[in-house]
Parts: sequence; structure tokens; C-alpha cells
Amino acid sequence: MFTLGDISIRPMEPGDIDMMYQWHLDHELETYSGWGNRRSEALFRQKYEGYIMNPPADFIMFSVVAGDVLCGRVELAMIDTENRKAAVGILLGNRTVWNRGVGRTALRLLIDYAFTVKNLERVYAEAYDFNERSSRTLEGAGFMHEGTLRSHEHHHGKPRDMRVYGLLKEEFYNKYESIFLNP
Repeated sequence: MFTLGDISIRPMEPGDIDMMYQWHLDHELETYSGWGNRRSEALFRQKYEGYIMNPPADFIMFSVVAGDVLCGRVELAMIDTENRKAAVGILLGNRTVWNRGVGRTALRLLIDYAFTVKNLERVYAEAYDFNERSSRTLEGAGFMHEGTLRSHEHHHGKPRDMRVYGLLKEEFYNKYESIFLNP
């Protein structure tokens, strides 16, 4: 578990899956994230139990906890150890923590982990052009808007632009101190 203030990221546990499934059913969260088709609870559980019990080598997922309340998840995906980069993802399903800096802090912990523990040099993320909350969270964590992929994905039957954000190790540590001993 990695903690900053009262925000922690910790390995996901099987007991987290029930709450995550409730977030999966939330139409507004789906709109911003672009999950697409709903899965049955059994298929959803099977997928996430697989991530917990036998995670892929290029994917790490943590639960986000504020105080003692599960409120979301963060992930490193498409981890490329040769080129020392990974994609970053975040979902805050608990609306009571929205607009309180929880996402920015959770990302800060994840990025510090990525750069220090996983020895990456770059992290990046994508956000739909209409997802202002995600863009603000990424920018608040230090990401720079690097460009826009025009009509990059179809979302609810319509081509959507994707904003691309990136953050380099040096930029991150110019802004933040590491919670780890050797940044």
C-alpha cells in the first residue's frame, strides 16, 4: 500500500469487485470512460479475478482508497519495459470524492510507483475530448497535453477525438518529491 495524506493505492482485492461492478453499471461513468457493452456480473467478476490472481505482465491495477472508503482504481497498462513507458488509467466511481483532489493524489502515487519501482521514463494517457474532468485531473497531476487524435474512436456511434497527455520522469520529479527512498 502506498499512501499520501489520507489517500492510498493498494493491490486490488476480490472484495473490491462488487463495488467495481456497480460502477460498471453506471451510465455516466461509462460515457466518460467508453467501456462499451455491459458485461454480466459473472463475466465481470471472472475478468477482474483474473487480473487479481494472474495479472498480465504488462498490466498493474491498484484500488484507490480515501480514508477507509474504496473510491476507485488506477492502472498502468501496456507497460513497455524496453522503451520504459506505460499508459495510465484512472476511474473514480465514488462520486463523494469527486473534485476533492483524490484522483490527482492517486495518480501521483501511481506515477511515483511507475517511475521509481518500475523504472519507467514516460507515462501517457488518453481522454475523450468531452471529458473535461479527466483532462483537469491529468493536468493537475503534471501531465502535458501533447496533441489530439482526431476521430480516433467511435463512442456511442459517433467518431470522437481523443486528447493525448504525457508526463516524463524528470518533469514529475521537478514538481513532486518521491514517497519512495530513491527517486
